[in-house]
Amino acid sequence: AYYARLVDVLAGDYPALRAFVGERRFAAWAKRYLVRRPSRHPNLNQLGARFPQHVRTVERGSAIATALADLELAVTRAFDAPARTPLSAGALAAVPPARWRRLRFELDPSVQLLRVPAA
Repeated sequence: AYYARLVDVLAGDYPALRAFVGERRFAAWAKRYLVRRPSRHPNLNQLGARFPQHVRTVERGSAIATALADLELAVTRAFDAPARTPLSAGALAAVPPARWRRLRFELDPSVQLLRVPAA
């Protein structure tokens, strides 16, 4: 029952990949992943962090499967990224123009850049 629950967690994190490859194939990949990389973190959000890498090894040559896995991991990471207070227009307007050239803006921690193969 423990492995079945963990497979369900992975299926929840990778629903498009599961739909693309089918439930049986996905479950086989997930079980093999869990045997090779057992959960060691108390937070289940970390369970599938290496799943795209695993998909690359079990499904060589399927650019779509690996791209889906990468995309879904990015969505999970964006969802779980630390919250930041956005810069308001009023706060920016309060900065004197003479200091604008020294301002540095940072991307939100949820922003990621993905390489997606051309179809």
